[in-house]
Amino acid sequence: MSEGAYGVEYEKENESEDEKERSNESNEKLGNKNESDEKENESDEKENESDEKENESDEKENESDEKENESDEKENESDEKENESDEKENESDEKENESDEKKNESDEKKNESDEKKNESDEKKNESDEKKNESDEKKNESDEKEDNNESEDVKENNNESDDEKEDINKN
Repeated sequence: MSEGAYGVEYEKENESEDEKERSNESNEKLGNKNESDEKENESDEKENESDEKENESDEKENESDEKENESDEKENESDEKENESDEKENESDEKENESDEKKNESDEKKNESDEKKNESDEKKNESDEKKNESDEKKNESDEKEDNNESEDVKENNNESDDEKEDINKN
């Protein structure tokens, strides 16, 4: 073998060694990459499981929120009905208050009228009392006068009787 041919062969050998080395390095890198990809896949799976659990939890929370919203809606409807009822009751109370005010005004006027009538009755009673006192005095006076007249009549009768007796005697 000539020296030139030996050199070419040596170069080919070296190229083949370099190629093998590069192939080994490449394979090593691929192996490392595969290992890294597996770890990444495991991590992704765990993350996916965690996301699924979080999604389930969110769904349950959403269901709970929906039920709470339904309950709030029912409570709001109930509050609205109660408010309407309170409004009607307030209107009724206002009307009743107005009616009471009118009745009170009417009662006040009646009381004023009664007071005036009582005052008038008192004055009339005082006048009647005075008249009664005056009548009593007049009656007493009339009685005395009647008694005096009666005495006079008796005396006259007695005198007349005496006269009759005298006439009879004669």
